Amino acid sequence: MAAAMDTVSEELPAAIWSLGRSVGTPQGLRAIGISESQIEQAVEAALAKGLTSPRPLNRSLAHRLLEGAWRGMS
Repeated sequence: MAAAMDTVSEELPAAIWSLGRSVGTPQGLRAIGISESQIEQAVEAALAKGLTSPRPLNRSLAHRLLEGAWRGMS
């Protein structure tokens, strides 16, 4: 994906956010109406689904990732 976006893998998250901004994509889960109090519910749902992840997904990691997504952080 990094090569397709003409960047290096370390800069891929920033490149994806930049692309999203350039086309008007909402910045984070908060921007699409998810409340901060719903983050824990999303964590529970993600863990219950057994979602595929490049890293083992545990409660702490899922919470950190979803909180970052809520804030609009890469």
